[in-house]
Amino acid sequence: MACLHEGELGARWDWVSKNGDSATGWIACGRCGELLQRLSFAGGRFRSQGWYLGPFLQQTVSGGPVSGLEDLKVDP
Repeated sequence: MACLHEGELGARWDWVSKNGDSATGWIACGRCGELLQRLSFAGGRFRSQGWYLGPFLQQTVSGGPVSGLEDLKVDP
């Protein structure tokens, strides 16, 4: 059965600035790891277009688990 991407979300970073104040990457499904939507971080704000940004932001604000945000790092 295919994943419906309705659970936890995470961030996978392609690029992170040296000081960690900006980054580009993807919103990813925390269950299956599929890359769902492009994501950027700059000026203390996340930016993206599409359906997954709302649930992603709600999860970060509510203190829910969002993998990849503890330290802005590029995935190996």
